[in-house]
Amino acid sequence: FYYAFQGLITAYQIEFKIKLHFLATIVVIAFATSFNFNYHEWIISLLCIGLVLITELINTAFEQLANFAAPDFNEKIKRTKDIAASAVFIAATLSLTIWFILVYYHFNSNINL
Repeated sequence: FYYAFQGLITAYQIEFKIKLHFLATIVVIAFATSFNFNYHEWIISLLCIGLVLITELINTAFEQLANFAAPDFNEKIKRTKDIAASAVFIAATLSLTIWFILVYYHFNSNINL
């Protein structure tokens, strides 16, 4: 696990968006705690957090490798980086949508997820 933690620390140090995702994670956990989420709501929230962090870490790894392989502008590298970034966008958008649905049903429905 040493190298995994080193990678996480490195990504946190070099990538601003990782810091934003960790801040969002803290906010989501704080709200979920204050909303008194049930077991299922916690599982769904943690899966969404994990999805976003994993895709951002993979995107960061792709970017680092691409920048090393082609330090000068390269259209193919740009497309690769854009595609990887779109995965983060989709994961974040999906997670945010799911979380809003969780919060809505938590407060406005008798349905327990």
